[in-house]
Amino acid sequence: MNHSHHHDHDHAHLASALDLDAELLGSYVDDAAAVITRSLGRAPQRIVDLGAGTGTGTEALSRNFGDAQLLAVDSSAEMTALVEERAGAGGFAGRSATVVADLDDGLPPLGSPDVIWAALSLHHVTDPAALLREAASALAPRGVVAIVEMAGLPRFSPDADTALGTLEDRCHEAAADAGWEALADWTETLGAAGYDVLHQETIRVARTGPNETVARYAVHWFSQFRHRLADDLTDSELALLDSLIDPDDPASLHRRADLTLTAGRRLWVARPADLHDVAIIGGGSAGLSAATTLARSLRSVVVIDGGEPRNAPADGAHNVLGQEGISPLELLARGRDEVRGYGGEVRSDTVVDARRDGDRFALTLASGGTVRARRLLLATGLVDELPDIPGVAELWGHDALHCPYCHGYEARGSRIVVLATSPMSAHQALLFAQLSDDVTLVAHAADALAEQDRANLAAAGVPVIDTSAERLRVRDEGGSARLDGVELADGTVLKADAVVVAPRFVVRGDLYERLGGTLAQTPMGGVIETGLMGATAIPGVWAAGNNTTLNAVVTVAMGEGVSAGAAINADLVMADLLLGKTVEHSR
Repeated sequence: MNHSHHHDHDHAHLASALDLDAELLGSYVDDAAAVITRSLGRAPQRIVDLGAGTGTGTEALSRNFGDAQLLAVDSSAEMTALVEERAGAGGFAGRSATVVADLDDGLPPLGSPDVIWAALSLHHVTDPAALLREAASALAPRGVVAIVEMAGLPRFSPDADTALGTLEDRCHEAAADAGWEALADWTETLGAAGYDVLHQETIRVARTGPNETVARYAVHWFSQFRHRLADDLTDSELALLDSLIDPDDPASLHRRADLTLTAGRRLWVARPADLHDVAIIGGGSAGLSAATTLARSLRSVVVIDGGEPRNAPADGAHNVLGQEGISPLELLARGRDEVRGYGGEVRSDTVVDARRDGDRFALTLASGGTVRARRLLLATGLVDELPDIPGVAELWGHDALHCPYCHGYEARGSRIVVLATSPMSAHQALLFAQLSDDVTLVAHAADALAEQDRANLAAAGVPVIDTSAERLRVRDEGGSARLDGVELADGTVLKADAVVVAPRFVVRGDLYERLGGTLAQTPMGGVIETGLMGATAIPGVWAAGNNTTLNAVVTVAMGEGVSAGAAINADLVMADLLLGKTVEHSR
């Protein structure tokens, strides 16, 4: 199959259409150039334009990257001649070259480009996945491919309810039914070809007001509808198309000054995926501790974190030796810096799917990318499902507490009310009674207390109120929400400085289940069951932190992360020995 842009059209007509497209919609290249620079971390030095056509894209890239060398590739010698003419007129001939090549025969020598650009061209290739795999080998280290496709067909009617708008809708429907190539989606193909999608977006372009170029562009598209969809449209629709594209017809698009243009381009920027030794899902205390351990053992490790730490609402993390009272967010920020300092990678993203791919794991990211790794650590943590009592969520992590070891010292000697919502509540009350002589338990759930619980509470001097809580009263104190008392169902208000609740712990275990695992049920909730040093029942998969130990505080999670990291490294050492792999000490 031919990959220049020409289909079966003559070159003059095609060149005119491509130039119209660039004149009206070419501003998207500026947006794409900014994404490319961010993805590379610098301006590219060498760019290849695959399927360059008349060179409008090559010229735009030249304008955005004034120091880059450019190579324009097209299967048509007529098109590459036009590129050369454009380069001469545009003043970039000295840093550009052209190659005539049919991409179905493979890539010509490209000279290790930083960027391979394919705008509205890749869908012409018979086996684009194979071409992308070849492109991965051709790219310079850390180079990227940038693929552009149409984001739907352009629209020109200023009013959808007019005859023109109705016809336009009908033509778009017929084009979709005919399977026009313009709407290709490359996310899956890039993943299958071994790429991580770094960026994906739709760039919108709109033109309004009288514009002769818009009219000519509209004529081009409606002519396409007329000739390529003739078998799919009615006679009356074809007759209307004929009048619209006839320059001598009074109803011709050539004569209309009210046309608008709304169009878009879809952009993918992707890099050949590295095969990491270890991928860690979750960048909390467990995940970052494991990553540091692995990176210090010279393992290639990537941490993927969605940025939703469980302890974010808390003012400080406690029982962290040498870091007492540190902000949980500051602690994680320092942890990320440490991982990166040892050569590890931390990505802000969310893993939406995980699967085994032969002897490795493939993780699909919410951004559209794919991460591949030999081993997998799940440090996904858990979610606290709070009692449905107004005020609890607002005060959570400050005056609404649950763990005496995390926040109990800060509440010492104060007025503490425990809201009994689960069988664990009596145990909480006894622990907080060690820290204050003023602890009251409200039996919010009728079945939360057993007779022995009541006896134990009485012995500890903790009074029990057999009613439910209506809400927590909240006051504003310097812009912060603070507890102002616990209002009971009968209207009584208990004065309190802190309230203790028992959330339901819900492990983030969906990825483990997608991999074929089953959560083990405990009295406190489901967990990922692990053996020695975090190994799960799934070969190659470890777990650490709150998804396996529901009551793990920060330092316990850290320890589990270190243990799991050490176990994974040892596992890989033995695997490498069995494979006869040479150990590299280059880092």
